[in-house]
Amino acid sequence: PRVERVAGEQSSQTLLRLVLDDPVKCPRYTARLLEGVRVQESPQWLKTALVKSGLRPINNIVDVTNFVMLEQGHPLHAFDYHKLQPLDPADGHPAVVIRKARPEEEFVALDGKSYTLDPDDLVIADGRDASALAGVMGGRDTAISGTTTAIVLEAACFQPMSIRVTSYKHKLATDSSYRFERHLSPHSADEVSDRAVQLFLETAGGRVCNDLYDAWPAPEPK
Repeated sequence: PRVERVAGEQSSQTLLRLVLDDPVKCPRYTARLLEGVRVQESPQWLKTALVKSGLRPINNIVDVTNFVMLEQGHPLHAFDYHKLQPLDPADGHPAVVIRKARPEEEFVALDGKSYTLDPDDLVIADGRDASALAGVMGGRDTAISGTTTAIVLEAACFQPMSIRVTSYKHKLATDSSYRFERHLSPHSADEVSDRAVQLFLETAGGRVCNDLYDAWPAPEPK
């Protein structure tokens, strides 16, 4: 498909604090903010495409991330913007922090199970708790729901060995971990993000806020 970057509308209200603490296990992390989205049933063409590919339709936001993963080969994840905690209560802006898990940190995943983590695990956290097991599975507490009106779209690149170790240790093999274990180029992160944003606007409406948040400390040559 022909994909172009959607310029975000500058907003001083809908902001994100992005902190990349482990650039070895996560060479690049990008995020985009969308607000005013409507979480609803996906259009028939999208549901049909997922069913034919062996995936169960859930809602338009989750379905778009799965569709783009199948189309582009690069997994994505969406967080509920308003469920992310700030790093600094004084500024109040939701945070995304890519860090090592704390010793014996508890994480409740989308499958409803609780996992005990250790510093070998990489997590995507908010200002307080782990929100996702990086590259493997999202968390229950920041999941998209029928009340979601704003989202943070993650498009990132993770160290294959890190994903493989975490997936094996916690017996969590997912469509996402399968792909990240086999190495994905950090150059594709912003491209798949643009594609997902295009489909979000088509299926969920809303508007894009601000520019692409892009943490890429050591860009690789193409």
